[in-house]
Amino acid sequence: MHLPGYMSGEIRMNKTIKVPCINLCNFLQKQNVDYVEYYVSDIQGFDLEALKTLKSYIDKRRIKNITCEVTKNSHQKIYGDLPDNSKNGFDLLLGENYECVASGWGILADGKFDEVPGEWLEMDCKWRVKD
Repeated sequence: MHLPGYMSGEIRMNKTIKVPCINLCNFLQKQNVDYVEYYVSDIQGFDLEALKTLKSYIDKRRIKNITCEVTKNSHQKIYGDLPDNSKNGFDLLLGENYECVASGWGILADGKFDEVPGEWLEMDCKWRVKD
């Protein structure tokens, strides 16, 4: 479901709440998880920040597939003062060990790069570890 105005950036945040969170890398290590088959996130502008906590897994190629909601490169800072969540930012983090294999919206199929409507500010992208 898409909220009217959401994809065009017309909705503004008017309230901030604090929620407890954990570092994903620390959690995986405490659970003795050495390898992740699929990582998927859609956390409203914090996808890249959350993924950065897994840099040691990324560097060691211990995540096979990564799918995240990303901001189109042409629409930076759609969530105000939140950190970068652009496709470029993901490519910088993942570029050495991963390749983008799909983009669009919803369930992504490898090798399929679907355009989302021009007024949408975000899209889903999938990366796979390079062979």
